[in-house]
Amino acid sequence: MFKKKGSRFIAFGAALILIAAGLAAYNVYDSWHAEKVSEEVYVQLSDAMEGNSVENGVINPNRDMPTEEIDGYLYIGVLEIPALKLKLPVMEEWDYTRLRISPCRYEGSAYKDNMIIAGHNYSSHFGNLDQLPTGARVRFTDVEGNVFDYTLKWVDILEPEQTEEMLEGDWDLSLFTCTYDLSRRNVLRCVKDINRQSL
Repeated sequence: MFKKKGSRFIAFGAALILIAAGLAAYNVYDSWHAEKVSEEVYVQLSDAMEGNSVENGVINPNRDMPTEEIDGYLYIGVLEIPALKLKLPVMEEWDYTRLRISPCRYEGSAYKDNMIIAGHNYSSHFGNLDQLPTGARVRFTDVEGNVFDYTLKWVDILEPEQTEEMLEGDWDLSLFTCTYDLSRRNVLRCVKDINRQSL
């Protein structure tokens, strides 16, 4: 009887190990796939934006952000974080399906100096935001070529349910992602740097 119970526990343990290995493999594939799709979209979006470049121009803050459609999704521009060697397209609106492709605008506008961008915690997306030091440079370029330079000033650690706190503060740009175990959100708060001309 004890042998049968022991065999069942061993079989159950082996099944759990196989499930965990399958989930880990899926996460690796999902991250790899997101990286490849983002790279392809970034190239297409950059090609569409080629020749457009307006450094810190004056823009009507009440206008809608222009979009470019690629593969059925609308994009508002590209985000660059040189310290992490990231160049990513940014979708117009977010949901969990879109986040598996690229970072997405969560709320706000670059024109109103209150844009919030959400990204998945893939290493090729926002998974390494917690390694970014204050003072790091960030750039967002909209699809018309308007360039917005920012400096990272503050890092917030929020609980998953603290959605109101995500929107608080007078920050020109916020970037956020959940930690791998989903226990908290890392939120990077940035201010516009109107004097910097290049990354």
